[in-house]
Amino acid sequence: MALGYVVSLPTEDRYTRRKVELMASITQALGGRVAEEIVFGEFTTGAENDLQKVTQMAKRMVMKWGMSDKLGARSFGSDQENPFLGRDFHAEPDYSDGVAQEIDHEIQVIIDQAYETARQLLTEHKEELERLGDVLVDYETIDSAEFERLVAGDSPIDVFGVDRLADKGALTGEPLDASASVVPVDGANGSSVAADADADAAADVDSDSASGSAAVSAADAAEPSSDPDEDAEAARPGVAAE
Repeated sequence: MALGYVVSLPTEDRYTRRKVELMASITQALGGRVAEEIVFGEFTTGAENDLQKVTQMAKRMVMKWGMSDKLGARSFGSDQENPFLGRDFHAEPDYSDGVAQEIDHEIQVIIDQAYETARQLLTEHKEELERLGDVLVDYETIDSAEFERLVAGDSPIDVFGVDRLADKGALTGEPLDASASVVPVDGANGSSVAADADADAAADVDSDSASGSAAVSAADAAEPSSDPDEDAEAARPGVAAE
């Protein structure tokens, strides 16, 4: 079960990818592991699938797409079909042990470069990293447009609205007050929302007080008096008019 992941949707049909795009994809995939190092100072098992994807992509960059500056425009390993039906293709080495070591080194170089890029970016934007982490705890999902607005400085209440509030207060990590209609935020917008909530609460109190007074008056009117003659007199038709 994934604790969190990023889905990258294509904006257009693509048939080829440049090296710079592949490096950006590897950097993005390493973001979760780098964030663990920056925030917690240790690693968890959460990045297992990310590391598998990163290693496979870097390996293909070196062995299939000729994107290693050191090894040049060459493909390593010949794909042959396994004779057993239903089995995957497997690669048969067509290079020496020395070249295999160079391939391993080039794969590691690509991963290390992407890892360092991710570390620099997240270190420079650590404040945004922690703030967006709190927002994800409260709102669970963020699309690209919402992400850009949050990074630009917009408040979560402006980006998501009150309908998507989770059980915790936005950016505070504290449970919301059950009587509060919105999360208190700074700024004119937050003050206006809070003022509206206070006005609604005051109206509810006034309404309750009026209803309570009417109920007490009705009860007093229905209560019989201690004098039987007065009760009989009140029961006669036309007495109320007199």
